[in-house]
Amino acid sequence: MKRRHFLSAGLMGLPAWMLPVDVRAGSLRVIRHGTDDDFTETRKRLSAEAQFGQKKGVNGKKGIAVSSHPLVSHEAVKILEAGGNAADAALAASMVQAVVEPHMTTLTGVFSMLYHDAAKGKTTHVNGSCNAPLATKREDFPLAKITALAGTAKGALVPGFWGGFETAHKQFGRLPIKKLTQSAIRYAREGFEVNPFLWGEIFEAADKIAASDDGREIYFRDKGLIRPGELLVQRKLADVITRLSEEESRYFYHGEFARNYCKTVQAAGGIVTEEDFARYEAMIQEPVEGTFRGYTIKASPAPDYGGELLVEMFQLAELFDFSKYGPICRSYESTLKAMQIIGEVISTHYREHLAYKVTPLETRLSKSFTAERFARLKGKPMTILDPPPKPGSNHLTVVDKDGNVATVLHSVMSMPWSNTLFTDGVSICAAVLHYASGVPDPGQRIQARIGPNIFFKDGKPLLASGSPSVSLLDNIFQNTINILDFGMVPEESVHLPRFGGYSLNKPGSLLIENDYDPDIIKGIEKLGINFDKVRPWQFHMGSFEGVYIDPAGTRHACGDPRRAGQAKVQ
Repeated sequence: MKRRHFLSAGLMGLPAWMLPVDVRAGSLRVIRHGTDDDFTETRKRLSAEAQFGQKKGVNGKKGIAVSSHPLVSHEAVKILEAGGNAADAALAASMVQAVVEPHMTTLTGVFSMLYHDAAKGKTTHVNGSCNAPLATKREDFPLAKITALAGTAKGALVPGFWGGFETAHKQFGRLPIKKLTQSAIRYAREGFEVNPFLWGEIFEAADKIAASDDGREIYFRDKGLIRPGELLVQRKLADVITRLSEEESRYFYHGEFARNYCKTVQAAGGIVTEEDFARYEAMIQEPVEGTFRGYTIKASPAPDYGGELLVEMFQLAELFDFSKYGPICRSYESTLKAMQIIGEVISTHYREHLAYKVTPLETRLSKSFTAERFARLKGKPMTILDPPPKPGSNHLTVVDKDGNVATVLHSVMSMPWSNTLFTDGVSICAAVLHYASGVPDPGQRIQARIGPNIFFKDGKPLLASGSPSVSLLDNIFQNTINILDFGMVPEESVHLPRFGGYSLNKPGSLLIENDYDPDIIKGIEKLGINFDKVRPWQFHMGSFEGVYIDPAGTRHACGDPRRAGQAKVQ
């Protein structure tokens, strides 16, 4: 199938003062490597490129990385060039994200990686999600109160980020952790330039940030909020990452960090204890598996249940010929069927989990059950009971020269800084919002709708992806159909109009970008679906962090215009 390429427009329309010196001068300079000047110059240049808007795709035969921040993708490629594999690159990049995207992720959040080892032909999922404290009582967390509880210390759970990170490193990593944390430590200690997206999130949450000494120290200057372009310095976070690189879990789960976290949370009315920390372990799992048009899908299994939902969606999609009608954003029939498939799978999941009566996975993935389910997809798409919380998450995907694949989600799991709590300069996330998928038993994992996934053809990875945000499954579904059914490369696909998850501002409405075909929107509205029509490339539509590997072995990726990221090649 012929691949069609999208023509992008330069450096996203950045003003001249924000362009790299070599671009403003109209010539390409040779940049020195390995010096302090080079590190600082590269940081400034890439921080200036951390903008929303049109992106340029990249392709190559060696390593490739795509994420939601240029510094993060740069770090992944730098680690590949230093001899690291895809796991090393994703781990180092994730740690940089925890520094430069504090509105999206934190060391007290989650870390889940789907990893394919090319030499072994084996794919493994590491679940580093949060645990419910042992003192959890289901009756204390009714659905109607979960959002409010996220703003309190009772919404603080047992962090999984470091457990997932350390386990993934032990399972798949090649380089030492000290090497993988060097850049993150430096960005935290010396600072990095605040981009507009980060500043907007800081501005929105300023009152909550300012409620703590750590928050004011990091994000304020003489009582005034930090400004775009200024250096955000996080010295305490640098100290924490340094100690993690030296002491690992002895510090985080069994030492000083655990004590300080629990002291902070308990003083504010929370229930996390040092025993909760000491018993935490990451989960090493076999991925859920399904099929789609001759491709094999492997994705994250429950309790990171988004992967299971993706497999259900694509097995339903196999029964509909999208290519007959056209790409989803250009066809009424394709748009409606995509909405029906996504709505059916997500809505059924929420209703069953809230009732604690879940159809077994084996049944959900059986061909006979899928056919029966597909036959019911008629008329108005289903909707979930309530809109989900405002998102804060990161995804990134790395493929190395040997064909190893790492696709990772890590996250604040909710609204950044929502409970006002910090410990040792690290924001404490409010993962309790994910109790909306059902309150876990005491000491057990939360249910998280995340979806790291890899499509295989003849046993070899073809497409690896994931996304953050309320629209992550909608995002992955639409982009995957564009790539696999219509021969697009990521650069073309990510720039197309998109519909997404459920509106945060208009309950009961689906998000849809307002450059979507108006005739399609009108046709579906006649069925009784309400839309919240948002601007083109709206950030709640998520960020497709996907790498496509064509039959010739060339890797393709592109930053999503809805976030500030980039794709980079080795």
